[in-house]
Amino acid sequence: MDTAEYIHDAFGLACTIEPWETTASLPMFLTADRRFDVLDIGDTRMLLVDNGARPFRITDLIDDTTRISRRADLPVVLAFPRLSTYQRKALISNHLPFIVPGAQLYIPALGMLFSNSLTPKSSHLTDKEQRPFPPSTQLVWLHLLYHVHDHPGKGWSQSDVAATLHIDEALVSNAAATLELQGLIHRTKHGRRKIIELTKTSGGNVRLALLERSWHRLTNPVFDRRTAVCRKHDTGIDIPEGLVYAGEFATAQRTDLATPRRRTFAGERRWVTSHDDDFRYFDAEVETIPNDAFTIERWKYDPRILTQDPGRRLADPISVALSLGDIADERLEDAVRTAIRDALTPSGR
Repeated sequence: MDTAEYIHDAFGLACTIEPWETTASLPMFLTADRRFDVLDIGDTRMLLVDNGARPFRITDLIDDTTRISRRADLPVVLAFPRLSTYQRKALISNHLPFIVPGAQLYIPALGMLFSNSLTPKSSHLTDKEQRPFPPSTQLVWLHLLYHVHDHPGKGWSQSDVAATLHIDEALVSNAAATLELQGLIHRTKHGRRKIIELTKTSGGNVRLALLERSWHRLTNPVFDRRTAVCRKHDTGIDIPEGLVYAGEFATAQRTDLATPRRRTFAGERRWVTSHDDDFRYFDAEVETIPNDAFTIERWKYDPRILTQDPGRRLADPISVALSLGDIADERLEDAVRTAIRDALTPSGR
């Protein structure tokens, strides 16, 4: 069974695979004994890298996947003819997407996780493995946390969520199934519609309680960060519409935290890449950074979708908290908690 047929049979999603024409742009140590194809699933484009006869070394795969992804500006999915249980677990624990046609599939960016029960010695991927949510599932979950009360008496249907987030309804269905398995939501059928509701908790703020329950499954939305200035403006004040304020700067706009000197902006990864000509990037190690420079974060999902204050263009507080990682500054940590609490408390919105 080939890869396209396998994905279609497993998830009902149409996909295409075509040779990647720019393999020559990569150094030989990355391309030797490997095949490169472009994998399109819906609106998502990835680079399918067949590891060929190369030996399985997880450290090499981590390093090579990072290098290839940066140079190609595409997320990488590794292809293998077969995998042992150890190899599969090593790839999943390091969040490396992979596919074994006809047997196993792990593509977190699309909410895809599948193991063919008919494959000899296949190991089912259970929820006990505590896998991080893929970006699409995280996007759906945060949207529900923020907006579950927007349709009183009606609720959110899966089709409503897909339309609002501009993603395929099949991805919403996969995300909802994962969230339901975690006990975070439940779905009921109303005619042809599947209505999503948050799981009730005992006392207190339901949304805060569910966020705490799911926190260990959430991941940093940032793909990478760069320091830049706008080419089209004398200062960094006028920012293209595809960006929103993020990081510590966005937190300061919501709380009493002091405003940092350098601002941070976030944009969906592909949008930022397509607008690279609008910016002049700097390498802090070899260049002097101008005073009006700012940080641009390329995110795995579009931060504008979850923006809580459209007029102020602030990235949502939960994603911002995740983007900041382990916070050593007690004042910043308190401000982040306050921003999240205010966003998830009806009286604070």
